[in-house]
Amino acid sequence: MLRAHYRILLILVLALLLRLYHVTYPFLDHHSWRQTDTAAVARNFYRDHFNLLRPEMDRFGSGPAVVELELQVTPFLTSLLYVVWGVRDWVGRIVPILFSLGSVVYFYRLVALHFGERLALFSSFVFIILPLNVFFSRVLMPEAGALFFTLAAVYHFSAYLGKEATVQYVLAAVFAALAFLAKLSNLYILIVFVALATRKGWRGLVSDGRFFAFLLLSLAPAVAYYGYLHLAADVKMMPYQVGTDKWGNVQLWTNPVFYQVLAQRFRTLVFTEPGLLMLLAGLFFPLSHSVFRLWLMAALAYVFVVANGNLVHTYYQMPLLPAGAFFIGLVLDRTYSSARLRPLTAVLCGLLFARALMILGPLYGMYAYPAYEAAKGLSEIDTSASPVVSVPHRRDMAPELLYYADRKGWVVWPDQLGAESIAQFRDQGAKYVVVTDYRTLPDGVKRDIDRLERWQRDLVLIARL
Repeated sequence: MLRAHYRILLILVLALLLRLYHVTYPFLDHHSWRQTDTAAVARNFYRDHFNLLRPEMDRFGSGPAVVELELQVTPFLTSLLYVVWGVRDWVGRIVPILFSLGSVVYFYRLVALHFGERLALFSSFVFIILPLNVFFSRVLMPEAGALFFTLAAVYHFSAYLGKEATVQYVLAAVFAALAFLAKLSNLYILIVFVALATRKGWRGLVSDGRFFAFLLLSLAPAVAYYGYLHLAADVKMMPYQVGTDKWGNVQLWTNPVFYQVLAQRFRTLVFTEPGLLMLLAGLFFPLSHSVFRLWLMAALAYVFVVANGNLVHTYYQMPLLPAGAFFIGLVLDRTYSSARLRPLTAVLCGLLFARALMILGPLYGMYAYPAYEAAKGLSEIDTSASPVVSVPHRRDMAPELLYYADRKGWVVWPDQLGAESIAQFRDQGAKYVVVTDYRTLPDGVKRDIDRLERWQRDLVLIARL
């Protein structure tokens, strides 16, 4: 037991070291738009009396804009840290990193509870090095917290079913409620809860009021919160963009591009090539417990239900990681159990780790750095907090300029800008138009901006309205 504790401690140290890489970098790398959107919510919590029920973003106009979002646990906790260290990018990475370390502990305990400590150690090692998990557990986004709450809920529910201790029941309900509040898409985990509860038979489940009380306790807070915010928010985004961005999109199920993109991600960012092969092999091993088979099935079902979100955003595949890591760890455990194959285990671990590092590298590229330069240039010209119109040159850049310029405003694309829209934004209080790459502007827009007082540095163009 003691040796296992030392080994999981080493795994936690490795996990921390991987997540501290570039910890002081600005939020300008992979999915920078999502990072800076969340960072804006955290900064507004810090400045506006820490009201968890008023998540505000900066890119919906010149005034405060409460946006209909999931419960912003990670930004709220980050805003509390700002009281101590101030609004700094590295501070914004602390809470996700802590959540990710907590996820490792719960994942280890969950696997150990059902399958033993050795398999738990191998699975935990795989879990911490998968590229998708490494990257998105050290950025200011809700993914690390949502995964932590999910793993904690499943672990405590499993522990309750084993001992029927009231404290485990309460903890399971609390963490399940937080999982649904942090990410509504975590509803897929209900399949795992039902599967665990039915191990004693469906008849017992139907007659057991405690299970239905558990569902009520875990789902009621989400219903209350989302209902309240739908009424109170200035910017409506629910019911979760059904059929447009998050849910629905059944037509994608027959689109080959959907499967090509997911296959590419599964063999690289999500599991790596050696990891995916081991995962597929692990599915054929017999198991005494089906919790992770059902987890994988539930997560894959979620991928299809939330088809467009999974097509567009890489971090949407995070729910696949625990089950995937388990089956990869299962192959490592089975090879290690054979004295003849034991050297192969070390080779597979090294191959998996090396490939994960290779895939991780490009994610840290500062592709959104032009927005940072544009924000710096604007701050030199205008030291006030006047609203601006941000015109990024890439579709995967949106709030970065506003966040680093520390002001409210609007985000439009180059082909949406024109004399009429410029006049409308000026009437709404905009003082400047900031373009990260003037070459992307249509010729007619360039002529309209040429009539304004303007500054140009490299590719950045700033015009006073």
